[in-house]
Amino acid sequence: MSRVEYDDWLIVKVNGKIVYSSYNNQMFAADYTAKDEDGFPIGRRFAPVRNEEGTRLGNAERGKSWRKNLNIDIRPYLHQGKNTIWTRTVVGGGGENAIFFNVHQYCEPVCHDKWENSCSEYEKRVKQ
Repeated sequence: MSRVEYDDWLIVKVNGKIVYSSYNNQMFAADYTAKDEDGFPIGRRFAPVRNEEGTRLGNAERGKSWRKNLNIDIRPYLHQGKNTIWTRTVVGGGGENAIFFNVHQYCEPVCHDKWENSCSEYEKRVKQ
């Protein structure tokens, strides 16, 4: 993996193992349903991002985009047959991610990609 670009938070896993995380190689998630002390929704920008232990790492919106040149060899995480590259992008406003790989193959690949939008339910509610 030669480069990542993202806004605001990023995790990359290869076959279930974290190979890159924008926070200390830890899993994290945003709580977009969080409310303030008066019970009002705090909104996407200020949604708390927490690690698996529940420690607050910051807000979903970090106020900048990140571009990092990396040199992460993912070959130790690959195996014969199907391999899965999984990403999680946490955003407060607009956001994106791009991951760059330098790949050399020895045979004709059989590749399939699968996309899952886990924000679709939230997007439907926002449009109402």
